[in-house]
Amino acid sequence: MTYVHCVFFTCKAGTPANAIAAQIADAQELLGKIPTVRVICSGGRDIEANRPVSVTDFDIGLVVIYDNKADYQVYADHPLHMEYLKRHKENWEQLRVFDYIC
Repeated sequence: MTYVHCVFFTCKAGTPANAIAAQIADAQELLGKIPTVRVICSGGRDIEANRPVSVTDFDIGLVVIYDNKADYQVYADHPLHMEYLKRHKENWEQLRVFDYIC
């Protein structure tokens, strides 16, 4: 079993580009150091993706993969995850979380 955690962040209007870049970098620098994380990927939305099915109301995507749900829980409670939230939550207008098992 693999546990997949996806988060899509919509930033507040006027959030500077360097704050978005810092959040993307911190995904690897902070979250990537949590021992239960197997794969992590974060980046900005592809602004050229404009098919009718494309979702365009977010600025940053984050995907984290774990071996199982228990490993996700370690991540969720980890101090580095708490630091990531503390550093960046002031810039978020909305976030959407999608978790699934595959």
